[in-house]
Amino acid sequence: MDGEIAELGSHDELTALRGGHYARLFALQAAGYAERGDRPRTPAAAT
Repeated sequence: MDGEIAELGSHDELTALRGGHYARLFALQAAGYAERGDRPRTPAAAT
């Protein structure tokens, strides 16, 4: 995937794609925050 768009969508759409690249990376990042006791920041709602 060198330089190609792998997935396209909103945060909610992309995290709903089980096994998707974005969902996997977001889960890894969230797990890191959970280990530290922090809460990951969620994207601001689009207006």
